[in-house]
Amino acid sequence: MARNSSKDFFISYNHVDREWAEWIAWHLEDAGYHVIMRDWDFRPGSNFVLQVQKASQEAKRTILVLSSNSSNASFSQAEWAATFRNDPNGVQELLIPVRVHTCEPEGLLGSLVDINLIGCDEQEAKEKLLEGVKSGSRHKPLHAPQFPKHTIRIQPRFPTSPDLTRQPQVSSSSSRVRASVSHRSLPPSDTILPPRSDSEHSIASSESDSNAPSPRVRRQAKRSRTTSQTWLIFLGAGMFATMIVWVIGSFTLAWGIDRYNDLRYGTPRTFQTDAWVGHNEQSNRPSHFIVTNYRRQIVVCELEGGDARKIVIYSTAIPMNEDTTPATLTFRDTNNDGKPDMVITVHFSSGNRDYIFLNNGSTFDSSPLQVSF
Repeated sequence: MARNSSKDFFISYNHVDREWAEWIAWHLEDAGYHVIMRDWDFRPGSNFVLQVQKASQEAKRTILVLSSNSSNASFSQAEWAATFRNDPNGVQELLIPVRVHTCEPEGLLGSLVDINLIGCDEQEAKEKLLEGVKSGSRHKPLHAPQFPKHTIRIQPRFPTSPDLTRQPQVSSSSSRVRASVSHRSLPPSDTILPPRSDSEHSIASSESDSNAPSPRVRRQAKRSRTTSQTWLIFLGAGMFATMIVWVIGSFTLAWGIDRYNDLRYGTPRTFQTDAWVGHNEQSNRPSHFIVTNYRRQIVVCELEGGDARKIVIYSTAIPMNEDTTPATLTFRDTNNDGKPDMVITVHFSSGNRDYIFLNNGSTFDSSPLQVSF
């Protein structure tokens, strides 16, 4: 299929990975590329399927935000599948996966070389992204690699027999006896040696007694071993008890926060407020706002001028497993245009996150233009 090639890239992503998609699109356009992105270019009222078809035809290449969520989005699969059909061998590099989370792509995606941003800081991720999208570029380093260090294997020494001529240190009386014995000629191996005398037995016994530790030393060594073992037992028991207290405390704190949110926000989590935002407020009544966390979708209902017949709905998605997270509303001028913007604050357990909807005078933008942490 012939491509119009008016745009450089079309960003394909699951809505859960929208923050990564916006970051990639912004830096590509900052580097001079022309990008098509759903949240930026698909306007309200347009046909989504036709917009996807148009984007796949206009863009030279497609960037797939690759994560564990990629296989759960039917539309994003259709987006990259159309590009894959035009370049199944990857010769033209029309489909470029950008891995942002740990995952193992299956099927056709497993054969494509991706741009891996996992574990990178922002500057390193930006450099890898811009270098990876250059068509036909080599990833040769700018500086010479460091010279590899040789691993020298030391051959172990061949074990030898112990020195049979070495004699243990003995007392002076024993030395004189052994010296006199050493001057005698050694009998042949088949000669029967005479039995030891009583004096030789007493010398050998005194030598063994002098090398053995005293009872006091043995008692001190035993006491030291017992003390060290006792401290290890106390230390292990203390660490185990601390871990149990921490687990119970964390569970109790989470349970208490949920019960507090049940009493304050209800189920599903709901918050209401009034504000003057300049939307059909001729009756001198402020607009009424209702924000609800409905199945991980933050839904805001605006009753313009407090009139239930003039209702506008806004929504944005939040991460999974956040069904009971409350959200509140504030209004402030974030872009210094004199109009109050709508700020949705989602109170995650890890910290608050603000979703900002800019005020254009008659309504708010359909999607948050900026997300601040």
